Amino acid sequence: MSVNVVEAFRKYDRDRDGFINLTECQQAYNSYAISNSFPRIPMSQFNEYFKNLKKDKIDLMEFTVFANKAKSGKI
Repeated sequence: MSVNVVEAFRKYDRDRDGFINLTECQQAYNSYAISNSFPRIPMSQFNEYFKNLKKDKIDLMEFTVFANKAKSGKI
């Protein structure tokens, strides 16, 4: 596992519960979009994208899902 992926997950997992919740993911996206002049999408579209990244139906993304998506370039 790449150290960069672990560091990124820890950065986004602000409450250190081992998951990235929807709010944490939104904050990371907004921060990235602002600092990189990235085009912003509506939050409703972002929320749908986030839900599609996860395996379950709760609003949490565990590390393995995050790492696999990062490795495949989907995050």
